[in-house]
Amino acid sequence: MTGRDPGERGGTTTPPELLFALTFVVAVGTAASHFGEILAGDHAGEAVTAFVPALFAITVAWIALS
Repeated sequence: MTGRDPGERGGTTTPPELLFALTFVVAVGTAASHFGEILAGDHAGEAVTAFVPALFAITVAWIALS
């Protein structure tokens, strides 16, 4: 898959691009939800220890597939 030309006028987003973006949003939302649940249980260290690697993995996957 190749990237779009940033100078292209009137370009629309394709359904696979929208699905890819939605998948990223759901992954980050799920990680944030779990972060909040762990944090609410007064386990701040565990929450950060779980959230940071999860967010890193999601971001690496996003960059690698873009």
